[in-house]
Amino acid sequence: MPDGYNKPIYFVLCSFLSLSANVLFLQIKYIVKVLLMTVAVIVFDILFHTDSVFQTEGTLSLSVLGSVYTGVMFVALVYFCRQVEFMNRLNFLLKDQCRTEARLSENSASLNMKLLENILPSHVAEYFLTDQAKDQELYSESHENVCIMFASIPNFKEFYQESAARQCIELLNNIIAKFDQVFFKYI
Repeated sequence: MPDGYNKPIYFVLCSFLSLSANVLFLQIKYIVKVLLMTVAVIVFDILFHTDSVFQTEGTLSLSVLGSVYTGVMFVALVYFCRQVEFMNRLNFLLKDQCRTEARLSENSASLNMKLLENILPSHVAEYFLTDQAKDQELYSESHENVCIMFASIPNFKEFYQESAARQCIELLNNIIAKFDQVFFKYI
């Protein structure tokens, strides 16, 4: 200690400040911070016990109190650093999970839109997916003539494999002709 230095408690407080400054570096890993703080506490304890300024008369000298206070501060800061690292890791995992869920939600929304557009015309699907549609509101359009045709024919694949191409075309032509006959009844 320099000559004339008569306030050793300031050195103890400066040791607290230097330990606390170590915590401010958020990008340094927990173990590195603990090692730096451990080295600092050892150096401070050596200074507290070797310098005569800290040696006082009485039951508890400033060297012992400085060591105890620095040790308590060390334990508190180690716990705090561990909590900060834990929260940073948890925050990273939650952000990653949110990104994954957002991606899944977008995929699900696009799949739902494709499925809806396979069932309904695209302008009707968009109507129901936007805020224009109110709760329980029905969508309808008025047309004079309407025909609904289903494109799926059960067991057609087996029939196609077993029959000649001409028979398949005749079958499809007959089915379409029947739909046309029914359709022309209402025109």
